[in-house]
Amino acid sequence: MEVIQPTTQIFADNEKTVSQVAEEISSNELRETTVYLPDLFVSFCSRAPKTNPYYAEVKAESDAWFAKLYSLSTEKELSRLTKADFALFAAWWTADAGKSEFRTICDWCNWVFYFDDQFDEGHLCEDEAKAQREADILTQIMTVGLRDDEYPDDLPRARALRYAFRSVWERISQRASAGVQRRFREAMQEFCKGLVGQVGVRADIDTRELDPYLAFRRQSIGVVPCIVFAEYYHDLRLPDEFFEHPSVKTIMDLAAEITVLHNDVLSYHKEYEMGAIHNIVIILRERGMTQQEAYNETDKLIQKRLREWHLAVNQLPFYGEALDLQVQKFVQACQEVAVGNLHWSFATERYFGNQNNLIRKTRQVELIDLKA
Repeated sequence: MEVIQPTTQIFADNEKTVSQVAEEISSNELRETTVYLPDLFVSFCSRAPKTNPYYAEVKAESDAWFAKLYSLSTEKELSRLTKADFALFAAWWTADAGKSEFRTICDWCNWVFYFDDQFDEGHLCEDEAKAQREADILTQIMTVGLRDDEYPDDLPRARALRYAFRSVWERISQRASAGVQRRFREAMQEFCKGLVGQVGVRADIDTRELDPYLAFRRQSIGVVPCIVFAEYYHDLRLPDEFFEHPSVKTIMDLAAEITVLHNDVLSYHKEYEMGAIHNIVIILRERGMTQQEAYNETDKLIQKRLREWHLAVNQLPFYGEALDLQVQKFVQACQEVAVGNLHWSFATERYFGNQNNLIRKTRQVELIDLKA
């Protein structure tokens, strides 16, 4: 009768135990079902953000104010606001803001995410005319004002969002210089233009050239208003000519585009399931790339912009000691918006649920099989 040797002997020639082979098989299966995110924590994004010292206190105040104004009453609605932690997002790019200024910024952050939702997946997402009307009302608030009794037949929550923004705008107007007010107004108009533009071109946006497409996307990411808020809380007094300098415009554009690319990498799973089209990873996969290839290509786009950033900074104008100190604060603020957004994306469960810390550590995410 044939004698069957112990299992470990079967693998003696290859010097592998059963457990080693099992680990190897498990590893192979893992490689087939997961891919690696790019390392996004590079260059200036490698540093940990500082936190505004008023974060906890102001978060509680701002969340309560917005929840009451927007009639968030169910446990699910309140939990969504609390867990999103938009105040933490703000706290990581406004570490030096005073309490009053930080409160204004937190109120804007709570407002802007719900305002944006109307265009992404709310009642404005398929109606370009109504989307444009909402953008026009926002401009009205910043120019001629908005009365409490205007547009009485509109949705209560749409009206609540307008009044929230009006409150923020009134606080900015009371404290900020005329230049900051103008730049904030222009930034918000560009932001709304981007939101409305995405509603109008969902089906036929030209994505063949990625650089023009990113220029289109940076309008609706909301980074430039955040940068203007840095002027507001730092009380910067930079001359108008500074903002017309090509390098300054480039730095602001790059901050927005880096943030877009970070978001597209991190939100890919969520947006693919929603059927979204405005995502670089989705676009690259539609061109035939694998998920890993699409991540790698997006990483190249990010690295290209990080290199361009350093070139643009080296071309900034000099004004003398006093103003140059303000210029440095402005440049750092542009960085901090991108840094804060990246760290916040992993600090909350916005994209990866309770796996956010593990994914931050391993950079491994699930491979998505494209739908037929």
